[in-house]
Amino acid sequence: MSVYIDVWHRTHPLTPEAHARFLDYYGRSVVGPPSAYFDVVGGFRYTDGPSNEDFALYRYESMAKIEESMMSFGGDRDFVSATEALFAEIEIEETRGIAIHAPYSSDERIDQIISENPDAENPRRYVRIVRTSGGTGRVRAFEALALLTDQIEKAGTARLVTSFFYLVGPVMDLVELWLLPEGAIEWPRGDDGGDAELTAELARIAPERERRGLEPTPFSKLR
Repeated sequence: MSVYIDVWHRTHPLTPEAHARFLDYYGRSVVGPPSAYFDVVGGFRYTDGPSNEDFALYRYESMAKIEESMMSFGGDRDFVSATEALFAEIEIEETRGIAIHAPYSSDERIDQIISENPDAENPRRYVRIVRTSGGTGRVRAFEALALLTDQIEKAGTARLVTSFFYLVGPVMDLVELWLLPEGAIEWPRGDDGGDAELTAELARIAPERERRGLEPTPFSKLR
């Protein structure tokens, strides 16, 4: 089973130029070079809320690969030089969580959407939903989310790219990443195809903490 690291950033000063410079550095110096340890399947900036936030989704074959990757950090002098130059002018907050797939999700979902290779000049839009759920309610939350996913996909509202939960990090969170239909820029208001009773149950056992729109960064494989 693949293991993921969900890495999110906030840059200061709060200007479009500072964030754009950070993303350029990140694409060229962090995720651009070939890696023996990970595959960066997604990189996204938010289309709503603060304009200085983004996240990247790293995929590893195993926890052992994560350890190897961390041990190799700082070994590339070009990377170190580029990082020192950026950090001299821009402040970057970075938070990481180690995660695995929810039972109703899989690597195949991500790989299928990557393989579709849409028009690079018109990347599709995505939505990130974060729910809070833990303890004995989480098993039922997974069951309910599997049913809700089927309903939303059959309605043509969106396609689930992946759903994961954290082993290290915000362990009460469940994260869903959805792909909107071509041309859509936001989740529809009102009826999205989900059963009302099921939605009400999830509001009780796995309430939403965040729902934000996304657009891929230039280095994202999910486009």
